[in-house]
Amino acid sequence: MYIPKASLEVTVKDQDGKVVLTKIKEYSVYDLHFEDNKEGYLGMSNFDITAQHHINLGLEPHQTDSITEVLPLAIGTKSVTVEATFNYLYEPGDRAVIKTASKTVEF
Repeated sequence: MYIPKASLEVTVKDQDGKVVLTKIKEYSVYDLHFEDNKEGYLGMSNFDITAQHHINLGLEPHQTDSITEVLPLAIGTKSVTVEATFNYLYEPGDRAVIKTASKTVEF
């Protein structure tokens, strides 16, 4: 069973198109049953949310997440373009693009 999640893909390229950085961060929420959990409603622990551990690695609606990276750039770098894509990962290998953004920073 695949649990859907979201991801943020960030790519930084210099003025020549050379990739300086690629990062992917996944956001997910899991409700898992472990052996130490109580049995749950009628012994159906997989369907009783009160009998599961809630692990929230997600991003709540209308909240932001901030990531800071320090990039050593080659001497002579005049600009970089930061491209970010927020995706909904609904099946392995399948995604829906929710939002994209791009910004060029000149030095």
